Amino acid sequence: MILLSKEMMKRILLLLCLLSFSLAKRNILAWMCLERCNDTVSEIHRQLEVIRQHREVFTGMSFELYNLGPNSELIINNLTLVGPTLKEMGLETLPMVSSYPYPPQFLSWMRELFKNPRPFMDKAIAELQRTGYSGYNLDFEPTDDATSQDASDYAKFLTTFANELHRHGKKLTVTFHHHT
Repeated sequence: MILLSKEMMKRILLLLCLLSFSLAKRNILAWMCLERCNDTVSEIHRQLEVIRQHREVFTGMSFELYNLGPNSELIINNLTLVGPTLKEMGLETLPMVSSYPYPPQFLSWMRELFKNPRPFMDKAIAELQRTGYSGYNLDFEPTDDATSQDASDYAKFLTTFANELHRHGKKLTVTFHHHT
């Protein structure tokens, strides 16, 4: 039997902690704002080059591409298509479905989606099959006063949508903001 001093036990414990951190799977998902943040095409290409140079840092990338519209519609925006380049880098690709530019009727559109998610989900799945992206990142920020019922309905929608995506081998991430 070997007896170790407290100091040696601390060092071994520290070493094991450091080893576990280094072996832990990283999960870093970054976001590209694109033209929505007034980035030019040349700036976007420079951003892609930086991502390529530091590829090992990231697990995946979320990028602006879609919006929720009225009647549970998934709207495709005319933004620089970075998804194919990110896929070539071997990154997970999670295009964002956003509420930007925050139309005043967005909360009403969310409520329509909660009542009838099928048109949105069908088009979302079709888009993933067409593009080969990894899934979606939802960033819904209603500007009106959302209620506790809206929160409950949103949670139910997220579960329904995530389950549908998972059935197709796809992922769902959700961006949330704490506003004070």
